Amino acid sequence: MKNASTPLYDIHAIKDIEKSALEVLNIASITLMQRAALFVLGYLYKSYPNVKKIAVIVGAGRNGGDGYFFAQQALSAGFEVKIFYLADPNNLVDDVRKAYLAAKGMGVPCESFSSSCLDDADLIIDAMMGTGVNRALSGEWLGAAMLINRSGKPVISLDVPSGLNANTGAILSEAVKATETITFIAQKPGLYTGKGPEYVGKVICSDLGIPEECFESIHAASCCFNLPTMAEWFPDRKKFNHKGNFGHILVVGGNIGMAGAALLAGHAALRIGAGRVSIATHPQHATAMIPYHPELMVRGVNGAEELAPMLEVATCIVIGCGLGTNEWSIELMDAVLASGKPIVIDADGLNLIAQDKISKELLEENKDNHVITPHPVEAARLLHGTVNDVEADRLVSAYQLSEKFGITVLKGAGSLVCDSDFLSINTTGNPAMASSGMGDALSGIIAGLIVQGVSARRATRLGVWLHGFAGDLCAEQGYRSVIATDVIEFLPKAIARLKD
Repeated sequence: MKNASTPLYDIHAIKDIEKSALEVLNIASITLMQRAALFVLGYLYKSYPNVKKIAVIVGAGRNGGDGYFFAQQALSAGFEVKIFYLADPNNLVDDVRKAYLAAKGMGVPCESFSSSCLDDADLIIDAMMGTGVNRALSGEWLGAAMLINRSGKPVISLDVPSGLNANTGAILSEAVKATETITFIAQKPGLYTGKGPEYVGKVICSDLGIPEECFESIHAASCCFNLPTMAEWFPDRKKFNHKGNFGHILVVGGNIGMAGAALLAGHAALRIGAGRVSIATHPQHATAMIPYHPELMVRGVNGAEELAPMLEVATCIVIGCGLGTNEWSIELMDAVLASGKPIVIDADGLNLIAQDKISKELLEENKDNHVITPHPVEAARLLHGTVNDVEADRLVSAYQLSEKFGITVLKGAGSLVCDSDFLSINTTGNPAMASSGMGDALSGIIAGLIVQGVSARRATRLGVWLHGFAGDLCAEQGYRSVIATDVIEFLPKAIARLKD
């Protein structure tokens, strides 16, 4: 389906695309710089009609070359533009030097970056560092980023905000916080995950006129799915369907004092369309759970023997929501893994795995039917590393988790969904959703889609997308803090928007 997904290319793939453009069509890198400059100028005309004075902050690399060419074009178009450089132009080489000489020859004022250089500007162009950044900003470069961020002026970053890793979305010290990021050739993963969504602002992409044939043999690192695909994947209902056609979910969790987590997962599963939902929970509060949602079938279980008949009739199992990590928890987790049924594992289920309290044979035996949903702390435990290790390269972390445990949702800004060699980045959701219970709701949503006949791979991606989209609809209504129950109650509106 056209525009159903957006491929994301890492910087190595971008270089291969540029190489293909040169070899196949003789499109040189300096031509791409000039095209980038013209595209930015055109965007400026449309989006900032009242801007007159522009400050262009340039570095030494090709990103700086884009900035120099833009300044030349902007001056020709009648803007008051000044270049402020962080690298001595006399030391520039190759195409970047040509770009500098073109700007200088046109009469663009060029001077060294200073603390007062942004005072008169209406708008700032960030052309300090592009996709090649692999180190923390420091010294004058760090000072420039901090000054830009404090300026209060609109900022357009070229290709990627300076200081942001285009592949991973990581920031090692500081990065420019853009109003818009105009990225070139193709979209990059780091714009959509990790710290990227906080720093990129609105993302605009120009392929710079590189034809599709130059992309065909290049592998995309990942992709973002868009609404058309989500609408296509969402399961239809026929008039003759009944609840038996939409599966039976078993939620196993709710240890003493944690009944709410299991309730949220069960509620979400019902709301997304599961035919029947049962909860196996600690006997101490089983009776008290029933009034909250009488549609849920709740039973207290003391151990695996009492759980067995519930496992027998389940189509898909959610385990971990409020499960705890005691002997009762371990016994139930082992029984669930031994069932051979599709399983969504969250929270304490992941903690039990990380603590090596669960049989590795059971985990490996049915791995293709497992979906795990760790947040960065849980991911770090599973990988026996640190949160910093996980966040330094979220894509690699997601691949590692998927290889070990099955289909993986690495939660966070720009949640990643990975299975074997296929990774996607989710673009729905917002900071208002940073509250407890969200993971429980997500687990129920994913399981609820699986039991309606959606493949686990698609159900996981669709579930993550819908979960975030429901949260976005809450935020549109002015919710400053979105709680898990809000997201569940907004699921019907999210589904309705899919079908619009």
